[in-house]
Amino acid sequence: MRCKRCGNNMSLNEDSDYHCICGNIVYQNSIGINGRKCKRCGSGHVVKDGKHRGFQWYLCRDCGYHYSNPYSIHKMRAPKIVVEFALALMRRGYQSPAISKHIQRVYEYEVSERSVRRWRSLMDVL
Repeated sequence: MRCKRCGNNMSLNEDSDYHCICGNIVYQNSIGINGRKCKRCGSGHVVKDGKHRGFQWYLCRDCGYHYSNPYSIHKMRAPKIVVEFALALMRRGYQSPAISKHIQRVYEYEVSERSVRRWRSLMDVL
């Protein structure tokens, strides 16, 4: 297999990962990079595809989908402590309107119910 970045031949290591002398990882085993699977097709043939503004991007070798992790806390505008507090309230069974009002009272930080609902998807990631 040839590296698309530099054109050199790739070497296969004991973990079934293809690496190039230029540092490019071209192919990972069926589990994917760090257990990552493509968000579109579910394939494990995912490779790192550079960084933009400090965020890692990934590329699916099967369907060509290019994505980053949209649910990471470091990308959020709200302070990390507010998001973590909201997630703790969600685990206790609070609903989005109550969480939004509670955050405004405790942290004096205004957050919409829609944002709180979006954060709910973080519960699976974290």
